[in-house]
Amino acid sequence: MSLARLYYLTGDERYLKAIFILNDELVKMQNKDGYPYIDYLGRFYDPTHPEYGVPFSGSTSVYLEGLIYAYEVAQLVNDTEHQEEYREAIILKKSLNIVFRYL
Repeated sequence: MSLARLYYLTGDERYLKAIFILNDELVKMQNKDGYPYIDYLGRFYDPTHPEYGVPFSGSTSVYLEGLIYAYEVAQLVNDTEHQEEYREAIILKKSLNIVFRYL
């Protein structure tokens, strides 16, 4: 949230660029195929970077929160490409959470 807040307060384009760069990289790390297990679908993890740590609900929640803020910023600046990209990532993760809640 801090980059979004800084952008809201200052309008500084550097914060806007940082928000999009960081969240674009995050979306690249999202598991979109459910491999190796369906409950991995929507998680944010890059096995080529073990220094990022293993995925768990706490980190996933923080990543999702950041994506929601990035989506709001994209709406604010009428960036439809980022809106759609972030919206799809958010829906993928949240939909799976809802499904598994009832299994």
